[in-house]
Amino acid sequence: MMKRVSCRREISLEDNTRLSAIVRPAEAATLVLIHGSSGSARSFDSFLPLLDPALHLSLVLPDLRGHGESWPPPAPGTGRIEQLTDDVLRQLDPLNIDTFYIGGHSIGGMIAIDSLRARPAAVRGVISLEGFTHHTVLEEAFGGDMFSTLSDTSLAKMQEEKRERLANWTEEQLEEWPRIWQRWQHGYELLLHTDKPVLEVWGDRGRPRPSRQLLQIPDRNNIELHWVSHASHSLLYENPSEVARTVNSFICGLEAR
Repeated sequence: MMKRVSCRREISLEDNTRLSAIVRPAEAATLVLIHGSSGSARSFDSFLPLLDPALHLSLVLPDLRGHGESWPPPAPGTGRIEQLTDDVLRQLDPLNIDTFYIGGHSIGGMIAIDSLRARPAAVRGVISLEGFTHHTVLEEAFGGDMFSTLSDTSLAKMQEEKRERLANWTEEQLEEWPRIWQRWQHGYELLLHTDKPVLEVWGDRGRPRPSRQLLQIPDRNNIELHWVSHASHSLLYENPSEVARTVNSFICGLEAR
């Protein structure tokens, strides 16, 4: 079997933004995976080896603006989920990728859902790992709880790594980033009207699981909801094995149709 080799691909935009992605070509379907805030394409390093090798997936792992090897962050007052979605999709165009599965964690999951707006015909399925459909979900469904299942040591380590990754950001850029996902209003409507398969994966915080109404996820046959027990927002860190099993099952089922 030929070994699949990952490489870096970069594009430059008209506003002097440099976008970078890790690309691993293969002979079958493409899976685009988008990291969360303060992460990078490398956020999936422990997750990728757990994907089913029988799927022979091509992979595209973009770095969002200001993350990893993409620079700079969105200019204050200009950042939008729609902008980040368009960035991701523009990175696919030179690769001649016509259809793809698209998934992501946190803001990456929001971008995956937003691809249903930007390029619906190309989307084979959406995988949202704790991608809030609206900023109020965090408080209404989880009481603002992001990290309660992490140990103090793990949380401190994650916070220190975040500070290191964002060390070159200005105060204005740091303040702008959370406003990007807080401005986004279209997640529920996109899920309500799509006929594409969607996988929603959430950590239950070790508590009673909130309803779809509180999650602002429509109760539709094409939207699968999976809970990871005793995990919170950092699913890829806390339980990458269960997340991978769920994603494998989702894509295998669709590929078998």
